[in-house]
Order: sequence, then structure tokens, then C-alpha cells
Amino acid sequence: MKDSILKKLMKKIIFLSLYLFILESNVGHAGFFLEPYGGFSIRSFNMKKNAESEGVFFGGRGGVEWDIMVEFLGSGFFGVDCSYYPNYSQRLAQINQELNLFKAESGSNFKLGVVGGISFPVLPFRVWIGANFENVSYPLQDSSKANQFQYTNSGWSGKLGLGWKIFPLISFNAEYIFGKLTSHKITGDQLTQFSDLSSFLRNHTVSMSHALVLSLSLPI
Repeated sequence: MKDSILKKLMKKIIFLSLYLFILESNVGHAGFFLEPYGGFSIRSFNMKKNAESEGVFFGGRGGVEWDIMVEFLGSGFFGVDCSYYPNYSQRLAQINQELNLFKAESGSNFKLGVVGGISFPVLPFRVWIGANFENVSYPLQDSSKANQFQYTNSGWSGKLGLGWKIFPLISFNAEYIFGKLTSHKITGDQLTQFSDLSSFLRNHTVSMSHALVLSLSLPI
């Protein structure tokens, strides 16, 4: 039931993003934009045992922007959004305790999706919404450190963002990101030692995650 509601919500987010792009009757001058960014994220997962993650990330978004011929609106934008967390740190308490596997090193998180928003003409603020595909990957090892494994999970996430242009070419951004990692997989050469691995992965599900993301970007 919850999954169907969340899927409908994600479809509405994508629809709203596309709707911003097709306001042809109210669109003036159009152009392209590119916006590299970097920042820090703190994320909380609702699991059988609470877990948290955090990490520094970098990325960028780019696409089309246009003037909206409405008095209180300045310009709209729609494009592709991509981010990468090279040293993603997540507590894996269930994997540590139930499978006796431990992180060999920090993991990584990759997100790719669409974003659409509006910039206001008088106030130096922008607002946007977005939807992403997300993939998280971790190298694992057993207590002997002799056997190596790879833990990956993937799913979707949506975002609501607010940006404040503190300088003409520098924007301070805050985003609320919510999502669900629905697919979990552990691969390696010695998986036969885990007789209950399939049942563990079925039970190792995340109901929802919530993240606060702070970043600086360079709107070009």
C-alpha cells in the first residue's frame, strides 16, 4: 500500500517537472544552464534497527532555462541532475551482526535523475523538485579478512530544494531528500557459507529514508 502511494508521488514529481518545461504559452527567451555543486549529506533510514549515513558529495545539473512571462515569476529550468558520493559512510549493523561481514572501506553512492524549478525575479531565491535513481555500493569482508564481497542496493529518491544566491555566481542550497532502497544484493566467491542469505536480503528492507543536504553551487 505504501509503495503504491510513493510511486504515485514520484510520478507526480516527474509530471510537475515536465509541466514546468512545457509552459510554451508563457515562455519567453530560452537558453541553457550548467550548475556544478558540492556539499554534505546526513541521512536517516527507517529499518528494523535505525541506521544513518553521511558523506561529502559532488555533482552537477544542466539543461534548459527560460523566462516565464508571469509578473511574479522570473525564469524556469528543467534538466538532468547527477551526484556522486565517493566516500559514502553508512552503518551496516544488521550485516555486521547477522552475517558477520564488515566494511572493507567506504562505499559509494550514485544518483541520476531529473530536476525542474523556478527562480524568482526580485528575491535571490530558487525552488525545485526532482526525482532520482540511486545506487549504493559497499566492499565487504568477513572477520578473517580473507574473503571479499560486494553489497549493493538501489532504489529511488525524490527531492525538494531551496537555493539562495549569496553572490551572483554562488548559491547556497538546502535540500530535503526522501526515498527507498528496494533492491539488495551481496555478491562474492564464498556465498555458500551463508545458508540464509536470501531470507536475510528479503528482510533487510528500508521502509523510507530522509536526508538533509547542504551544498554550494555555481549557476552558470
